[in-house]
Amino acid sequence: MATNIDSLQEIFILSRSSRILVSSNSNKVGKYQPLVQYSEVTKSPTDNLISNFYRSAETGKPMITFAIPILSENGNKLGMFATHLNLDRMDTIIREQAGLGETAETYLVGNIGSSLSRRNVFVSATKFGSEEFPDGIESQGINAAMNGKNAKGLYQNYKGVPVIGVYRWLEYQDLALLAEIEQTEAFAPARHLASSILLIGLTLALVMAMAMLLLGRQIVRPILAIAHTAKLVSKGDLTQKVPVLTKNEIGLLAQTFNEMIKQLENSYQHLSNYSHVLEVKVDERTQ
Repeated sequence: MATNIDSLQEIFILSRSSRILVSSNSNKVGKYQPLVQYSEVTKSPTDNLISNFYRSAETGKPMITFAIPILSENGNKLGMFATHLNLDRMDTIIREQAGLGETAETYLVGNIGSSLSRRNVFVSATKFGSEEFPDGIESQGINAAMNGKNAKGLYQNYKGVPVIGVYRWLEYQDLALLAEIEQTEAFAPARHLASSILLIGLTLALVMAMAMLLLGRQIVRPILAIAHTAKLVSKGDLTQKVPVLTKNEIGLLAQTFNEMIKQLENSYQHLSNYSHVLEVKVDERTQ
């Protein structure tokens, strides 16, 4: 009989009278082992190995047993071949985070108790019967998985902490497997990305605003210069010139405005000369 398999706690054969005939634990040979606790997993002679999660009548601790009946040629039950799993080893395998994150948790859940007081409990050698959850554990994911559903979603775990969870019902083991990680950790990269995008967006907006301000000044300054010169010209100061600051359309407008001022100055000068001639002729006629 094998005795060095870490995942198995004990391998044994029971007789019809519930006596252990052969066992990997030599101290158990010949002792009585309640056969009734395995009856649920041997509903028919054609059943394969099926697991059974229950509270041990001997220790009061959780047990998972795989069992199959040993039948005679005519189908009569002669005994049972069974093995107890090592739940400590199962904890090591199932609860290993495997790089999911600091708050990640994977665990098995089973249903235990009578038909009137059944409750969901951890399938764990260390957390079973925890004083923190004396009435069992409940959550949207656990309840859905225990009802045979396989899915994922956002919900609160058995501690009331918001998590992202994936749950699966293990049909042939009558257990639920859940893997969960807190939403605060799961969404941290998304929040960081959103913050980075917001910061980049604000930076680009500021750069664009500065660029528009500088561009606006380059466009407005020549126009303001033309307007200022036009105001002085309207008051009769024909000595003003509009500074040509650019070579685009606004610069061309400034040059045209300067030409208009020059023409206006020439016209004013001709008018002044003509007025002087008229004054001379009036004086001559008067004399």
